[in-house]
Amino acid sequence: MSSVIQDLIDSSAGQELKFTAALLTSRHCCKQSELWYHRRWLLRRIYPTTSFSRWLAEDVISDSPNFYLPPNDLTVEIHLVTRACELYPRNYFGWNHRTICIQSALVPGVHSNTSDVFTEIFAKEIASVMQWIESHVSDYSAVHHLKTLARLIEDTESAFLPDNLLPVFGHALTLVRAFPEHETLWQYLRVFWDEGDVATAFVASFVLPLQSTRMTEQENESPSGVQHACHFLKWRNQRLK
Repeated sequence: MSSVIQDLIDSSAGQELKFTAALLTSRHCCKQSELWYHRRWLLRRIYPTTSFSRWLAEDVISDSPNFYLPPNDLTVEIHLVTRACELYPRNYFGWNHRTICIQSALVPGVHSNTSDVFTEIFAKEIASVMQWIESHVSDYSAVHHLKTLARLIEDTESAFLPDNLLPVFGHALTLVRAFPEHETLWQYLRVFWDEGDVATAFVASFVLPLQSTRMTEQENESPSGVQHACHFLKWRNQRLK
């Protein structure tokens, strides 16, 4: 590709980014995987990690998106995904884009001057996704995104990431108690399960009584909450072996 064409592409990337944002706030377009992929391609053109030193590019975390979003631009992407997921629930491609953009903030050595800003962004992100799950109890893509954030916290040595996600475990317990018929919430609970006194009390006071619920003569099968409780207990027993 000639340098003239390359310069033309780079100069128009910002306008193209605005155009894709407009498309992705349309219900007809917001679940199109090609649009999300194209947007990330544009972000790589505008914020390439190759613009940093060679050693820095080599130290990018595994599964890196190969671009680095400054705090303000990361917030823009988060808001864009939120809007798209409001238009089209359980939007896997939107949540996947959000996850990749969050990963882009973890390029080592880049954010030393903005660590306080990223601390605030990550804290808000965790709280925002927890709130989203409360009002979208069947959105497994949101749960998977939160799971990825937890993995990043465990695997990435960074001062601006939260040091634990225990509040998320308590949140999952509360939601399962409130909506035991939703399988997504039981999966949410498994992701953040923390064996201990609280977990043991939850099993004894809620899961075991729910499992023991008997079918009525009019029912052809157990209520879904009962089935989920049984599957959960089998999963937990396997973990305890």
